[in-house]
Amino acid sequence: EKFLSVAKRRQRGLVLVLENPDRLDAAAILRACDAFGAMEVHFIFESVKPFDPLANRQVMKSEGSNLWVCSRVFDTAAECAQHLESRGFVSVAIATSSAPNLAANVFEADLACEERLALWLGSGGVVSEGAAVSVSRAICVPSSVACAEGLVISSVVAVMLAEIGRQRRVNFPSKCWSLDVAEQQSYVQWCSAVHLKRHPKQEKSEEQAAGDDAVSPEYQRLGQLRAELARQGW
Repeated sequence: EKFLSVAKRRQRGLVLVLENPDRLDAAAILRACDAFGAMEVHFIFESVKPFDPLANRQVMKSEGSNLWVCSRVFDTAAECAQHLESRGFVSVAIATSSAPNLAANVFEADLACEERLALWLGSGGVVSEGAAVSVSRAICVPSSVACAEGLVISSVVAVMLAEIGRQRRVNFPSKCWSLDVAEQQSYVQWCSAVHLKRHPKQEKSEEQAAGDDAVSPEYQRLGQLRAELARQGW
């Protein structure tokens, strides 16, 4: 019932994409996504050491939000872009203060016009070449606001998610952006699989143990969890 209750408060058609993210930034961004109802975050690891957003360290850093925001992990930006395109998402880049001339003011841009919107946040505020070919435009929080408030990157993302939610509520009926029954069920299945991982009940078989000597028990369970999520369509 709790999983379903959370699913009913999630927004459909809103994904955040993090390219080569820092662990601490990623954790704070997951908290923002959880707070503003973003259902999915995609992680791309091309030029940094990868980590699983469901790892125990991330549970502590994100204060548990990583267990409630669905995550997918990709090896390349092109792979992620292809996945989003196949689902009908329009990709928009988030520009930080390091790239102010490339972006439109988030408060002036029409962000509710896209039924499926993917926000890309590149390392250093600039998306990679592999992502740039898929991004249609860029948006930013005005420097006058970001500098005056001293916003860190996770706060910039939070402002954008809040503005997207506001525009959607103003321009469309509230029910328009709620998950449908199938999407709610998919979310519940994801949460169930993730929370079962937190309390493993089955012992590894001898065959599994023999092949997993170089991998920590936690990442063995994460590998099994990712395989299960993949079978569910995640």
